[in-house]
Amino acid sequence: PTGCGKSTLLRAVAQLVPASGTATLGGVPLESLDPEQLYRLVGFVPEGPLLLHGTIADNLLLPGPRTPAELAT
Repeated sequence: PTGCGKSTLLRAVAQLVPASGTATLGGVPLESLDPEQLYRLVGFVPEGPLLLHGTIADNLLLPGPRTPAELAT
């Protein structure tokens, strides 16, 4: 239902908001995964835009380092 915390849960799983407790994927704690692995396994597309303070490149680099060519595509 609306307002039950689905988006908040996904933001926490994607490590976009602070959270407490433990979340696992296949029995593996998410905090033990390399962020690159996590972003390959979990996708989150919010209903509204989610931009953090900084440049566009800063926001595009949230999942991890990218080459200039990757940023341009």
